[in-house]
Amino acid sequence: MVLMDNATNKIVAHKYHYRENYESAYQMFKEIMESGLQPAAITIDGNTSVIRALKTAWPDIIIQRCRTHIQRQGLSWLRRYPKLEASKDLRKILLTLPAVKDERGGKTFIKDFCCWEDQYGRIVVSLPSKDKVYGDLQRTRSLILHALQQQRISWKVTFPGSRKHTESIVDCRKSIGKLILPGTLI
Repeated sequence: MVLMDNATNKIVAHKYHYRENYESAYQMFKEIMESGLQPAAITIDGNTSVIRALKTAWPDIIIQRCRTHIQRQGLSWLRRYPKLEASKDLRKILLTLPAVKDERGGKTFIKDFCCWEDQYGRIVVSLPSKDKVYGDLQRTRSLILHALQQQRISWKVTFPGSRKHTESIVDCRKSIGKLILPGTLI
């Protein structure tokens, strides 16, 4: 595991572990705490054991999921050539993730995902999860929803055009929940 200061791009701490688990992560975080470092936010690959260790060490830390890991996981579940329209459309949205460089790009990604969620969300949830293709589509949807909660993305998105688009963002916001805090970009 490697911890880097985002402001200086300097490695703050590193430790090789045979397995990335709660015990090894917490031990590293404990050493960092003892050295006096108090990180305010961290971006990780999504390992739930590491998330638990972070919350134990620093209960108020902001935890964000790495966009590259979100994209890789989602694309692997959706496959290279998906058959379902919902999967094809969601794959297109995931492929735009590396282009998110600023607040405007973040809002565009959110708008696109919320439009997808408005069109397909209820259908995807109702699909039989035991089917591999449907289950993977559900997992990808869930991955993005959870990542958006963790990312704490701003919801101040302005839609050109009809009132229906504004209502779509409200429906999507209800699906994602009220954990989103304004001001942070993905």
